[in-house]
Amino acid sequence: MSGLIEKDFRLMLQRKSTLLFITAIAVLMSFTMEGTFVAGYFTVLGVIFSSSTISYDEYDNGYPFLLTLPIDRKLYVQEKYVFCFLSGLVAWIFACALYLVTCLIRGIALNGSEVIVQLCGFLPVIVILTAIMIPFPLKFGAEKGRIVMALVCGGLFAGGIFLSKGLKQGNQLIGAVMRFVNSLSEAVTVLLVAVILIIGLLISYRCSRHIMEKKEF
Repeated sequence: MSGLIEKDFRLMLQRKSTLLFITAIAVLMSFTMEGTFVAGYFTVLGVIFSSSTISYDEYDNGYPFLLTLPIDRKLYVQEKYVFCFLSGLVAWIFACALYLVTCLIRGIALNGSEVIVQLCGFLPVIVILTAIMIPFPLKFGAEKGRIVMALVCGGLFAGGIFLSKGLKQGNQLIGAVMRFVNSLSEAVTVLLVAVILIIGLLISYRCSRHIMEKKEF
C-alpha cells in the first residue's frame, strides 16, 4: 500500500501550482475572514483534491497497468480511502495551525474550549467526504462521477433545508428526534456520531470494493 500512497502523492505534486494557489487563497482568507471557515475550506479541498487521483488512474488505460503490479483490486480501494483520509487530516492540521497563527498575528482573543470544539467539528467532514468522493468516480468514471456527486450533494443539501424547515415549523417527528439528541450527554453524542460515521464509511468501502471487483477494463 505504501507504494500506491507514494504514487498518489507524486501525482498530487504534479499539480503543485494548483496546490500553491489553493494554499495562497487559504492564507488570504485566514487574514480577511472571521471564524474557523478557513479550516473547513482547506479540509474539504484536501479530500476533494486527493480523490481526483482516481481520474489519473483511469486515464490512458491506467487500471490495467496498475493491476499488473503486485496489488489487487481490494488493496487499490483500501489505499484510496486511506490516502483521502490522510490527505484530509493533513489539510485539517495545516488549516488549524494557519488559523491559530493568524489569530495570534491579528491579536484575536480565542476561547480555547470553544475553538477546539469548532475545529474538531471539521473532522467528521473528512470521513463523510471520503465516503462520498470515492464510489462515484469508480462507478461512473471521472466526468460522470462529478455530475452524480453534484446531484448527491445537492440532494443532501436539499434534505438539510427540509429538516431545517421542518424543525422551524414544529414538525413533531423532527422535533422529537432533536429533543432526544439534545437530551444525550456530550460523550454519548460523540460516540453516536462516531458509530454512524464508521458504519457509513464501511458501507461506502464495501460498495467501492464491489464496484472495483466488477469493473471491466
